[in-house]
Amino acid sequence: MRKEIILLFLFVLFVPLVSSEVQVQFEILDNLGGDTGIAFSYSISSNINDEISFFVYSDCPDFSREKMDLFENVSLGSSSFNGTYNYAPLEQVGNIQNCKAVVRILKFDEPFTQSFVFNPTPIFDFSIKLDKKVFIQDEQIVLDYDSSVGDLIVSTNLIFPDGSSDEVEFPYEVVNKQIGTYELQVTASKEGYKTISLDEQFGVIGQDAEVQGADFSKEGLGKVERERDYLFWSIFGFILIVLVVIVFFVYRKILKQR
Repeated sequence: MRKEIILLFLFVLFVPLVSSEVQVQFEILDNLGGDTGIAFSYSISSNINDEISFFVYSDCPDFSREKMDLFENVSLGSSSFNGTYNYAPLEQVGNIQNCKAVVRILKFDEPFTQSFVFNPTPIFDFSIKLDKKVFIQDEQIVLDYDSSVGDLIVSTNLIFPDGSSDEVEFPYEVVNKQIGTYELQVTASKEGYKTISLDEQFGVIGQDAEVQGADFSKEGLGKVERERDYLFWSIFGFILIVLVVIVFFVYRKILKQR
């Protein structure tokens, strides 16, 4: 019993000793924000031979742990483990973020961290103004944009159904002769803000007999469904009656032959 108590005592002393032997150093890379996103390098070392598994991630108020790098069964001892973490938030917010670089080793309760400030490039609202998606041939089309900031540099490329293209400026008015699908490629930029790129498609048809007055609301679509079902069951009923009549006459003919 005395031997087991001594072994337990040594084990309790050994656990904090192991954790104290592992060291993590961070280096927060410059120019945080903009198109570079979050980037930091880290180095994990130990004075004893050890094998660890760990997560590396950034912890920010508005996009915490969206990208976590997992490393399993990494051997430490004679050499350190060096890595780099990179993450560019898809939807960057405009305000400054107080973040942490985190290495969480699974066998330890507390992670290794280092604080840093992430200053993302501001973004602005931008959308293409297009009053509808389908136009009639020879109908005038007006293209424009809405934005939450002014003094933008806007580059617009209009691709026609035949594959040709033209650089246009907003606002843009045109009477389109070509029938088919048009594609609008727009890039909006302003110094100090993140550049925005949008693609928009619209169509031009030859006549509006099939489209004009169509009801695409939920009620309108329900009416179309009912009309389609009515047509289906009408055709099915007619075919069924024809089959019954054919069977009846065939049956009568067989009886007469007997």
